[in-house]
Amino acid sequence: MHNYSRKMVQVMISTLTQKQCQLLKYLLKPGGFLSAEELGKRLDISARTVIRYVNTLNGELEEYGIRILLKRGQGYYLEGNPGELKALLAGRQQLEDTARQVNQVILALLYRDSATIEQLSESLYIGASALNKMTPAVKEVLKHYGLTLGSKPYYGLFIEGSEKDKRTMLADIGFEYRHARLKNTGIPNVSQDEFTRIDRIAFSYLEQDGLMITDVDLNYLLVRMTIALSRCRAGYTIRNVPVPDAADLHNYRMVKGIMQELGDVGVMAMECFV
Repeated sequence: MHNYSRKMVQVMISTLTQKQCQLLKYLLKPGGFLSAEELGKRLDISARTVIRYVNTLNGELEEYGIRILLKRGQGYYLEGNPGELKALLAGRQQLEDTARQVNQVILALLYRDSATIEQLSESLYIGASALNKMTPAVKEVLKHYGLTLGSKPYYGLFIEGSEKDKRTMLADIGFEYRHARLKNTGIPNVSQDEFTRIDRIAFSYLEQDGLMITDVDLNYLLVRMTIALSRCRAGYTIRNVPVPDAADLHNYRMVKGIMQELGDVGVMAMECFV
């Protein structure tokens, strides 16, 4: 087996999507061939997308001596050393696990005024040594949003920056798409049931008024409402929020109605448009 450097693995696997990695894992399992239709069914994508993924993967895996081949009438199979591919996917999993832990640290700090390494270690079940090693990665993520990681003796770590920038980051690290649905995977004090209810109420408002909205715009609104609800419940509000312009006025009324139905009348609906 080749001894790939961490950098080589990062460069290759960082270009692969989660679905592409799942496709490779299916092909690694014993059991013969898998058609594009069968792979599409398992991955919840079209057979045409499977074919496109295969072409992409073959271009990425060629230098590692691994290919996905098609046997007419039977389906796709792997050619090459499966151990090489398992090593690459294990590297991908390790990077994903590290990124997930970095997000956990950031989420924990966003909902506290400060926390020591020992407090984070106890609440996140991550060793103090591992947390210290993660600090550069945490700082790198924060940097993308104009935020910084502060530290004071006996006080601990804290995130410095505007509440608006913190919410922008939360929108990126607190949600995931699973089976073509947006899921709350990191925002505390708003349950998945509440998130689903917000979705349902918003849809009923749109249907009642006969309005059409793209999935992208609806998801954006759901994310903003969920974050505003969570942050306000935790005591982190934004002062002097401007009144939404005419284009957002209907959405503002809808959001205000949703907050009232949820019983969170203390949440300023205007904060969902920051």
